[in-house]
Parts: sequence; structure tokens; C-alpha cells
Amino acid sequence: MTRDADKKRLLDDIKGWLKDFQGETDRATAVLGAAFLDVQLEMLLKSAMRDDAKELKLLFDPGRDIGGFKTRARLAYCLQLIPREIFDELGTIGKIRNVFAHGLHGLAFSSPEITDLCQELKVPDDLFRVGWSGFEEGDEKDPRARYVSSVAITQGVIAEPRKKLEQLTDKYRTVLSLIHFPKADSHEQQQR
Repeated sequence: MTRDADKKRLLDDIKGWLKDFQGETDRATAVLGAAFLDVQLEMLLKSAMRDDAKELKLLFDPGRDIGGFKTRARLAYCLQLIPREIFDELGTIGKIRNVFAHGLHGLAFSSPEITDLCQELKVPDDLFRVGWSGFEEGDEKDPRARYVSSVAITQGVIAEPRKKLEQLTDKYRTVLSLIHFPKADSHEQQQR
């Protein structure tokens, strides 16, 4: 899939995700939030790589080298595409997702294990500290509000370097299109 097709797919996915995300059960919110960030990480990593659909598919398909959430987050961090704070946040989001995904029943953001994990999320603390208007009184202690805000802000942080990388790639392609590379045959003829 080309970068343009990836961008269109991402926009369609974001619209659908937002629609599904609002008003979902706690389990669906946790799983969808992490799935959305997983797609964002994939797009970020692909934007830093050669645009070769066949090779990227071999890397990113589920079960492949970069097919998992944790591996993608680690690679993005090691490539200096995301800061340590976001890498750690992604780790906690992944833990929350896993508890929900593997629990058979009875889990909610109010469950002690989930509440404790949501308190480990650091991004919401930064937002509450600066008085972000997206929160209501008491949201800083609400596990679901912490999770949703963490996913939303983390997504924005992941998207920013991807935009910059895509701009650099576009500039690089523009420069290459302006350079005329003579064919090998014409170079040999000029030599004679």
C-alpha cells in the first residue's frame, strides 16, 4: 500500500474510530484506544521507512517482525521518533488493553487493577496541571477519563513527527524530480 493510500485509510479509520469510541463499554474503549495508537505507531514507523509496499507488509503484518504494539512502540522510541514519556505511556496503555482483552468478564475502569494502572498514566497529570479545558471537575481521578485523555494526547504526539517526516519525504521527492539523471547510454555516447 502506498503512503497516499495509507493516509486515506488512516483518515477513514480515525473517523470510524471516533464514532465507535464515544459511548462504548469500558472494555471496548480500552481495546479500541490501544488499537488506534497501534495504527498510529505503524503509520509513524512507515513514514520513516522506504515506500516499498511488499517489504513493509512483510514487516508490519500481524505476527511479523514489527507486527505488535509493544515492538512498534519500542522501535519508535529507539529511532527517536517519540520521547521516553510517550513510550512509557504506551506501555501502560498496552497493559490496560491486555487486562481488558484477556479478562473473561466483570472488568471496568472502576476495577481495582484497572484503576491502579490508569493512575500510572502520566499524560493526564500534565493536562490537569496546566488546566486543560477538556476536563471537568474530578476527571483527574476518573480512570476512564484518564485513559481516554491519555490516548487522545498520545495520538497527537505520535502524529506530529509523522507529519514532519512526510514533509521531508515530499521535499526529497521534489528535489529528486528536479534533478536530471542522464541515461547510461547517453553518457557513454558523450564519452566517445
